[in-house]
Amino acid sequence: MGLDTVAEAVQAGAEILVAGSAVFGQGDPKANVQRLLKVVRETSLQKV
Repeated sequence: MGLDTVAEAVQAGAEILVAGSAVFGQGDPKANVQRLLKVVRETSLQKV
């Protein structure tokens, strides 16, 4: 699960996301998680 697919997965109803390489693949893991969570929150708010 990466930035390019996480929004689509959440829109489709995914509640559990596995994002190993998106988090640890490159760069700062903490920043990568924060970016993923931002997309998840924004996508979840659009569903309401």
